Amino acid sequence: MISLGYVCSLDAVPLMAASTLSGEEEWRISPCSGYGSIIRQMKAGRLAGGLLPLDIFASEFLSAHAPVQAWRILTLQAAQPRELVISNAARNLLKPTQQSSTLPFRIALDGLHSATRRAVEAWVKQNVPHIQARTSYKVLPFNTVHQGMETTMIEAFAGPAPWGLMAQHQDLGTLQADFHTLPAGDNAMALVIHSQHAVDVPAAMQRIQAALAHAHKQLSTPVGRASAIELLAAPAPCAFPPCVLEDAFAKTPPSSLPVPASIAKIASSLSRLVEGGVWRGNAMSNERLAQSLSVF
Repeated sequence: MISLGYVCSLDAVPLMAASTLSGEEEWRISPCSGYGSIIRQMKAGRLAGGLLPLDIFASEFLSAHAPVQAWRILTLQAAQPRELVISNAARNLLKPTQQSSTLPFRIALDGLHSATRRAVEAWVKQNVPHIQARTSYKVLPFNTVHQGMETTMIEAFAGPAPWGLMAQHQDLGTLQADFHTLPAGDNAMALVIHSQHAVDVPAAMQRIQAALAHAHKQLSTPVGRASAIELLAAPAPCAFPPCVLEDAFAKTPPSSLPVPASIAKIASSLSRLVEGGVWRGNAMSNERLAQSLSVF
């Protein structure tokens, strides 16, 4: 059985829908607490692959000296924009007062080397530059960020919808309407799978791709949208309130968006950023990766 990891979010809706359409006879999906959890389980062999932001997948595996032959990008889909929510307790920290000038401002993210972090840093620089020096970033499991905001362990969170909207619904914080990561369609989610599965069971890979393509088409219909809400509102593993999902889908419908040619080209060329069959390490790989991913 091929097991694929995912994080409950609007990005995962097509994969979740595809798994129900296929009957999970050859493959199944496994909910994870964050993208870091997916990557760790992929490296440990507990997952055959997973749905990850393309930039997070590339940066993690480039810096980890993972054999390039080990992983293959099976499908690409446009990523939904990220959300930034500031906790209620942290609102006063955004004001340039003497009392707040020494207090830390901790922001939880979907990844430390992600487009989301770069967008947050740009937002801080433009809107609240006085907190730059005391801003720090950390990665938390998505299922703990709401508790972190409630207990003042973090002051803000930036990540995939509808987690930020959910925090606002629970009156834990406020979504920042002027926060913009990337327009829908300018980033990509990659379904990555171990190359051995592509070699051993190519027919299964084709069926996964076909199920995903069908799910994308279904999501563009009212029936597909209703099914998506049912999936994300189910008691386990996501359990988002239907009213939150209705609001989230109204803002960013979970339909199939085209992946720009520039993003697709980056995905297909990542395998060339290697030397001796192994991802090149640290400084060189990160510099070249940054250049290649500058479109993000």
